[in-house]
Amino acid sequence: MKPKAVLAYCREKGIRFVDLRFSDNAGRWNHFTIPASALSENSFSQGFGLADFSPHSHIIAVPNPEQSYLDPLQPSPTLILFASVANAQTAEVWDYDAREVAKRSVEAVRSVGLADSVSVQLAASFNYRTASSIDPESTQSVGPGYLSGGRLDRDAALRAEIAELCSEAGVSIECHLLGNLEASEILLSHKSLVNACDELLVLRSILESHALSRNLELSPLVLSGESKWILSKNSEPMIGGMQEFALSELAWFAAGGVIRHQAALAAVAVAASAKPTPMPPPGTTVARGSSYLSSRGILAEHDLETLVSVHYGSFDPRHRALCVRGLQSNACPYLVLSATLMAMIDGILNKIPPLTPSTLSYPSNPADPSNPDSHDLRLHESELYKSLEQDYQFLTFADVFSEQLIQGLIKTLS
Repeated sequence: MKPKAVLAYCREKGIRFVDLRFSDNAGRWNHFTIPASALSENSFSQGFGLADFSPHSHIIAVPNPEQSYLDPLQPSPTLILFASVANAQTAEVWDYDAREVAKRSVEAVRSVGLADSVSVQLAASFNYRTASSIDPESTQSVGPGYLSGGRLDRDAALRAEIAELCSEAGVSIECHLLGNLEASEILLSHKSLVNACDELLVLRSILESHALSRNLELSPLVLSGESKWILSKNSEPMIGGMQEFALSELAWFAAGGVIRHQAALAAVAVAASAKPTPMPPPGTTVARGSSYLSSRGILAEHDLETLVSVHYGSFDPRHRALCVRGLQSNACPYLVLSATLMAMIDGILNKIPPLTPSTLSYPSNPADPSNPDSHDLRLHESELYKSLEQDYQFLTFADVFSEQLIQGLIKTLS
């Protein structure tokens, strides 16, 4: 929408307040709310000052008219607008504006002619702590598993409520289900990279607000999910092809780039998380896959602990997607997915082939970190800053990640 259209929408829907939001580098939303009457066409160019936004003072938040959502849980009609953050004196985009980093990563793909658009499908994994789930006298003869239903899926009705709230907010949902570890999952529809991150943060906010409204508690368990990628050119998806696993050459080398830079991506994922993520024990599957820290660094099928695999959306090869595991439920999606896309670009431009089961001898116990052929990352978090220090040049391509931002991430880890 254009600024005039946003203002007209506010009048049509009787919007009383506008909530301006921007993500920090740890996946948390910063926001402030203004009366709808304070929003004018001029606001979309001049912004709103944040004088005491410590430790970065003299910052201007500029509302973005491209994407807006209704907040379904506020008593007064409230419109959510994402905002860009800029230096008040120079008008330059703030180095730590994660959403702008995601925009630049997509522009980097276009600038070298690899694709016209990048779409991603994301999912939110979560647990509610309800009376039934923590009742010590509650027994089940059969434990719930992936896609379980009926009495084994106790949160189905709660997920349906959340799906209704998302519909009211304008967030597109493909499905909801019971995943592994008794965790619920809500799968969002494929969207452009920036909009996919926007909708994921809106969904996270709805989950938190819904839990408060129902006097429920969201489990603090940190889960890892999947991101499903489709790169398109002239409106034609370019993931399916004649390479191994029915991938195109572009997708093949994109997978190679992600695998080559796995350690650096793991570092970004941890640095861009709201709180430290504990290392899962060897052999543990977290949610529907492992984190960047513990995934096997190969491209394979039928293995939820590999870093990269293929997703078949339907029989139509145009619905084929490259699946990358490791987006943590407490991480900033803008930064983690931007870093992943930059690794893909590096793999494509430098024709980096991926490791696959056919190119390595698979050990009998691939999760054993003492085995040098395991291709299982198993880095300790205290060592991750070294990985990013030694391998970050791919992030600076086309000035997507600034040196200042990368050094800030390294400092967070060290």
